[in-house]
Amino acid sequence: TSKLTDSYFERSNLQMKNSTLLILLLFLRARGSSCFLAPSSKVFDTHHASDSNILSVKNKSSCINQTSLRAGSVGINDSSVPNQKNNVLTSSILVGSVTAAMGFIYGKVLGKCVETTWTTLPSFIFNKVGKDNFSPIFFITSMCTIGGLLMGVLAAIFHSSFTVADFVSSLSSTPAKSLPSASIHVLPLLLMSLVTSTFGFSVGPEAPMVCAGALIGSSMAKVFEKDPNNPSQRNQEILAYAGAAGALTAFM
Repeated sequence: TSKLTDSYFERSNLQMKNSTLLILLLFLRARGSSCFLAPSSKVFDTHHASDSNILSVKNKSSCINQTSLRAGSVGINDSSVPNQKNNVLTSSILVGSVTAAMGFIYGKVLGKCVETTWTTLPSFIFNKVGKDNFSPIFFITSMCTIGGLLMGVLAAIFHSSFTVADFVSSLSSTPAKSLPSASIHVLPLLLMSLVTSTFGFSVGPEAPMVCAGALIGSSMAKVFEKDPNNPSQRNQEILAYAGAAGALTAFM
């Protein structure tokens, strides 16, 4: 606890020093502006003193007006930042809720498929043919063969599907690549994940679910954008991670 406390106070002191330095730099920048600098020469011609004073007042007033305009524009931009953050936060919550519901439903379907394939079906065959005629080795080999055939058919139909490897490659690149449409790739991804997980060809459905959630989040980001034809790459990336996190929570 003492180490955490010391670390907290060290970060607080560093933030205070950075804030003080920033204020000092802004103050020096304001003092160095042309409208606050003193004239280099104090000798003025008496005949032009009044004209110089008038020009000086005009220059100072114009500088003040420009500074006010800049301050006003900065204030407007600063006020829009919290709104943008709130919009992204709200969109992330909505995307996470949708993908979490999808993951929950997928988990229930997967559990039912696994139970049917490896519990209900062998029990039914065992009761029909009897103990002496039922071979566990033959049953397991048959189920793996059927699963392989189903996987081959799906791979042939959805040969251009978006895989987990494509997902990792897209978001790990610099800059991150835009993810494809969820309406095209989510269903094939979930079907192939369902087959591989049901028949024991993979270690689990978590990676495909993360990929599917990211696809949904990226596609929903395009819906939330004011200009769907030119969506923000940053918002797509944020909502893709939100969708991936929401889908993964269904298995936690």
